[in-house]
Amino acid sequence: MDEARQAILDNLNPVAGHETITLDEAICGRVAAMPVHAISNIPRHDLSAMDGFALAHNDLPLVDQFDVIGESAAGKPFPGSVTKGQAVRIFTGAILPEGTDTVVIQEDCDLCQAQMSIKKEAWPSMGHCVRKTGLDVAKQEVIVAAGTRLGPGHLALCLAASQTSLEVWARPKITIYASGDELQHPGKDLPYGHIYDSTSLPLMTMARHWGCLASNGPIMRDNPADIAAKIKNASGSDLLITIGGASVGDHDHMHDVLLKLGYQPTFWKINMRPGKPLMFATHQTLPPILALPGNPVSALVCAMLFLRSAIDKIGGVGQPYQPIFFDGILAHDLPAGSPREDYMRAIMQPSELGIEIIPFATQDSSMLNIFAKSTCLLVRPAGDPPCLAGERVKFLPIV
Repeated sequence: MDEARQAILDNLNPVAGHETITLDEAICGRVAAMPVHAISNIPRHDLSAMDGFALAHNDLPLVDQFDVIGESAAGKPFPGSVTKGQAVRIFTGAILPEGTDTVVIQEDCDLCQAQMSIKKEAWPSMGHCVRKTGLDVAKQEVIVAAGTRLGPGHLALCLAASQTSLEVWARPKITIYASGDELQHPGKDLPYGHIYDSTSLPLMTMARHWGCLASNGPIMRDNPADIAAKIKNASGSDLLITIGGASVGDHDHMHDVLLKLGYQPTFWKINMRPGKPLMFATHQTLPPILALPGNPVSALVCAMLFLRSAIDKIGGVGQPYQPIFFDGILAHDLPAGSPREDYMRAIMQPSELGIEIIPFATQDSSMLNIFAKSTCLLVRPAGDPPCLAGERVKFLPIV
């Protein structure tokens, strides 16, 4: 699995081209093409972290009562400066007035008209409750590294640091082709012996969620000429995804067609279940192809494990996605595993001992009902011996 994923990444490159977008146009999932620097400090000024009184720390041993000469609130800073024996009422997020360096929280003070005294046992340290200029980010600091897929936190940080635009990678274009004489587009009449294509739309949705411009092409029929023509017609895409036709049956033509078109398979077949007939191939002039298995569950599992990483690579992400497996507790006994690495559909739920993993009894790769109910994949190594309830197992959340 790791070798196959790395082989895909090694044979892909980011799509050509950057574009500049304003932060108003920025959406999560875009990828920074250049480092983003802070134009200003965050915060821009020394701010109060609490409601209280701003004063000079050196005055504390010298003054019994402070004259409160005004207030500073967020958006309404105190306009003057503070001298010995004076304090300013201050509120959370407000700028510290000139001449002050410390905030005494209001609970530690006694206020009588315009006179404020501090409880001796509550004397604060220098800089208490002050958010110093640049505490979060210093001016010109790199706040988003090149190759970062942008999330809500990155956009918020850019706005706070006075950025108004970003240089991002162009979004990669992906075309998805389902294949099979038995397939029909949803909504059309369904002749006897035919089924609806239930895989292309979920794959397109996943691919878009992972940051690319994905579209579904017309269904490839089980005909070498039709397969070849549709592949050539998608020459403007950055990556082609095919579903089905990559196995070894009499009606599986994908492998032979790709060879005749001049594609170089990086690998064909993989030691996993579901998803054995996975193939990846490259071409000198045509887009690379990730050929997924025809069974819907196999295709969707392979997309989670391989397509997401491929999209990151062609999308310019500096560190493409690698599945992160978590430890769980098996809910019930399992017999010996498959000779292939197994990704069993399962439900995860909290228990007193940790996350309990409940695999479904039936694991047929054609059963979408079970996949739809699953919240994780239980991962078993190839040749895994029988497992007992309570044993530690690895799982991958379905997100």
